[in-house]
This record gives sequence, structure tokens and C-alpha cells, in this order.
Amino acid sequence: ITQMVVDSINCCDIELRSTMQENIILLGGTTITLGFEKRITHELSKHFDCKIKASDNRNHLAFVCGTILISHISTENIWISKKRLR
Repeated sequence: ITQMVVDSINCCDIELRSTMQENIILLGGTTITLGFEKRITHELSKHFDCKIKASDNRNHLAFVCGTILISHISTENIWISKKRLR
């Protein structure tokens, strides 16, 4: 996971990298595993200074964010109908 984060940030424009490094957000149930936050913070600190944000309810945040996103965008352009698929 650490290497994927590092690779993803390194794929960004150089002007954005520090912003990305300061805004790493842990989401999903796996991130509540005992020691996960501490370990990823330690591992990433070998590559760059970073700020990791981890909310107490992060096991539900992916669902909450998806719900917010879908309520604010036009679903017309997102979903592919059967008719359009054919």
C-alpha cells in the first residue's frame, strides 16, 4: 500500500506533490486494523514528509462520500443504459 501511495503521488505534477503529501486520507474498514495508521505513517515518512488524516468513522466514509457525490452530480452522464450499451 505504501508503494502505491508513493507511486501515485509521484505520478502527479511536481507542483501538486506537496499538496498531495499533506492530504493523505485513510478510508475503509481495512484502515482500522490495529497499527495500520502508525505503520503507514512510518513507512511513508521514509519517502517524504506527510500528513495523514484518519477519522474515527473511516470505515463508513467511502459510503458517505459516494452518497454525497452522487447527490451532487447529474446521474444522466454517469450510468450506461441498456440501450446505450447496445
